[in-house]
Amino acid sequence: MPSSTYPKKIILKGDPIRKEDEAGGVITPGHLLNYDASGDLVAHATAGGNAAPAFAVEQDFLGKTINDNYASEDRVQYVVARPGDEIYAFLAALQSVLKGAFLESAGNGSLREHSPSAASVAEQAIAAALVTGVEGDNNAILWTARDTGSAGNGISITMLNTAVGAALSVDVIDNNITVTLAETAAAAAGATGVEGDNNGLTWTAQEIGTEGDNIVIVLQDPGANDQDLAITVAQNTIIISLATDGGGAITTTGAQLIAAITEDTDPAYNADAAALVTVDDTGASTGAVAVTDETVQLSGGADAVITSTAAQVIAAIQASSAANALVTVDNEGDSTGAGAVEAVATVNLSGGIDEGEITSTGGTIYQRAIVARALEDVDNSTVNPVRIKVEVI
Repeated sequence: MPSSTYPKKIILKGDPIRKEDEAGGVITPGHLLNYDASGDLVAHATAGGNAAPAFAVEQDFLGKTINDNYASEDRVQYVVARPGDEIYAFLAALQSVLKGAFLESAGNGSLREHSPSAASVAEQAIAAALVTGVEGDNNAILWTARDTGSAGNGISITMLNTAVGAALSVDVIDNNITVTLAETAAAAAGATGVEGDNNGLTWTAQEIGTEGDNIVIVLQDPGANDQDLAITVAQNTIIISLATDGGGAITTTGAQLIAAITEDTDPAYNADAAALVTVDDTGASTGAVAVTDETVQLSGGADAVITSTAAQVIAAIQASSAANALVTVDNEGDSTGAGAVEAVATVNLSGGIDEGEITSTGGTIYQRAIVARALEDVDNSTVNPVRIKVEVI
């Protein structure tokens, strides 16, 4: 039971640091305090949580007692107790403690007996690991740190698909493994003229991918005499009005068209057309003969596709002495490794644990949960907190 003597003050012994701040709710002298999200003082609200030994005290200078509450927005007088200071605090409802029991926050400004988190401790070190890909897509790779322990958590994996046409490669800097993946793509293309007639031209989209399939090349007979070569662009359509002689015959040769598209010093050069396509002789065509009136839409554009399979990535890692020194790699689960992998933004291996490290607690471990210890036996069988003398530790 509580002491038969009932103190009339919160500070029983010691020299705690006195402070004051605004209340964010009703506070009773003796409450354990904390700050809320708005920066106001409130009764400590996290049961078993970290807590500073901050206790509300009475406004004795105004003639108030330990039973006079502070209202929201009042200026709260409180202390931050030092080890050894004795405080008249609250014991939570339905708590029974013996003298010397360690006390923690009960989550309502009162205290309860401290209940240590049940913790599991690793009996041996565990290696960090990572799985990339999807087992069902046959591209899942299990990456495991060579060395056991938490150090493996610092190993990172990056898989890039930024180099169309590049071969699969592995680069290692410190603990960072970067895999450049092989991928294929194609620019749309189309042909005008005839190679054997020496006016055959191959037109190729500047940008790789299917967007180039929308480009249309129009070689247009102006239907008039003595016309100059002129190029205009309307969205994805390049209209080339061909030069003619005094009799209206087309005189623009394949070579002249190549110059007009590719050489910015050419009188007919059009920067918008050059931004869409490039053009060259087809095969052995010399470009010496005049082209003909015709229209072609480019086709065959293909967006970039990664071709590196999981099996190939695994082989590349195993072939790299630097990467192989950091990790082991294998197919994950039932994955065959036949599926193409996907790009992976930088991600670290995880789960590495040192021998003796705490691995599970059933909850959060609080480093500063114990606030005080009881200075008396108290059996509180009521549904309300009761007063208790405590010593801050």
